[in-house]
Amino acid sequence: MARGTFRPTGSLRVYLLGTLPQEAASRLQRRLIYDMGESDGVALVVCEHPTVATVGRLGSRRHLVPDDVELSRLGIRVVWVNRGGGVILHGPGQLVGYVIGRLDAVGLNLQGWLDALHDAVVATLSEFDLPARLRDDAPGIFLDHARVATVAVGVSRGVAHHGLTINLGNDLGLIHAVLNEPGPRNRPLRQTSMESRRGRPTPSPAVREALARHLESRLGLTRRQVFTTHSFLGREVRLYESRGFSQPV
Repeated sequence: MARGTFRPTGSLRVYLLGTLPQEAASRLQRRLIYDMGESDGVALVVCEHPTVATVGRLGSRRHLVPDDVELSRLGIRVVWVNRGGGVILHGPGQLVGYVIGRLDAVGLNLQGWLDALHDAVVATLSEFDLPARLRDDAPGIFLDHARVATVAVGVSRGVAHHGLTINLGNDLGLIHAVLNEPGPRNRPLRQTSMESRRGRPTPSPAVREALARHLESRLGLTRRQVFTTHSFLGREVRLYESRGFSQPV
């Protein structure tokens, strides 16, 4: 849907939450879906997850190589989630961005929202001299023939949720050992990371800032607010920090 004369005026509310278990992020997302249903703004939750595999509507158990015993030995839980896309293996070194907002508040339909998220990720990667692109024959965002990022969303009562991942410097060996997602010509889909392609560590704060800036621009928002916690998670975040996960930054 073209924007036409529509001019969104809402803000991008950015929550920088450090390492957050997937189940805690899921509960927060449900709260934000409720909150943003009455708002003209958009929420962006930026975090990393301890290792977990999430399965979207296009995913299948057969896209996971290890059996249940081996997954348990590796400490990998499998969670079915209400979003598009296939299986994503989350873990340390992968940026996860949950983007929650009313489609009509930003003057977009679902395809326009997906395009905005894809464009924001591609623009973010370009700031680090990584020429990313989309492909017609495989989902995700690619550097040459390997996927570096994903965009997968759901919609509930007109509110878009879930969002995107960017591989900063996660364990590619583990991804390739666990996932068997079919790619072009039915070959296993290869994945890469920013760190692997750049040959040096990727500054996570700089990636987060660039992503927020490009999402703000693509969604036509006019202000940005940044938070390092959310009242809904206050006690829960402190509990997980005490168990050794990294603090919000």
